[in-house]
Amino acid sequence: MTWYTCGRHYEAPIDPLEVLNIDPSSVNKVSLPSSKDCFNHPNSVCEVIGGEWDVESTPIEEYVFYSSFQDHFKHNIPWEETRFYNKWGERFNAGESAWGCETLTDFNKRLKHIDDLYQTIDHGGYQSQKRLQTQSNITAHRKIHQYCPPEFNEVVVNVGRDGDFILNDGRHRLTIARILNLDKIPVRIKVRHKKWQRKRDKMVSNYVDSSNTQMNHPDMTQTISGQDRHFC
Repeated sequence: MTWYTCGRHYEAPIDPLEVLNIDPSSVNKVSLPSSKDCFNHPNSVCEVIGGEWDVESTPIEEYVFYSSFQDHFKHNIPWEETRFYNKWGERFNAGESAWGCETLTDFNKRLKHIDDLYQTIDHGGYQSQKRLQTQSNITAHRKIHQYCPPEFNEVVVNVGRDGDFILNDGRHRLTIARILNLDKIPVRIKVRHKKWQRKRDKMVSNYVDSSNTQMNHPDMTQTISGQDRHFC
């Protein structure tokens, strides 16, 4: 489906199973639901889409979810005193479900899981989903994940017209990685802006052009590496 959707139209390879290792601090924006309305396929299918979706994203520092995680993990503020907790708590008190939870009790259990995830990454390091899948004590949190390639469960980002990384999915792990100041985490790319993909295409045809200032972008270096393997 990725090949049919976009791969056949461009020179630079678009691989739905490709994983990049990037600095989590380079993901400075978040794609909101309204900015993803133009995406046509589920996360497993890569796309190339033009338009304004990349500029309609919000800075991650202004994201209530992110600021509340910082308050909790960096400043030791109890979850109950964060804006995130208050926001969702009001919905539960109104009888609504949110964040995959039906009640405030479920929500508190979910937050306990986030605390455990933070401690696991802090003490054991950030591991790829492929590596986690090989550990007998790790099981998929959702049954559907048992039947997906592990790459599909990595943090998912989009790439804007200028190469900006924009968070698409996996906000818990991305936020924790940023708070812990990790150097690299594995990510998949869901959507590339059409203008960015054209730059990748140009890089393929002139991949030895060291004058290109974006040559060291992870999505460019991976492209060139793939071309080297192809020519070999």
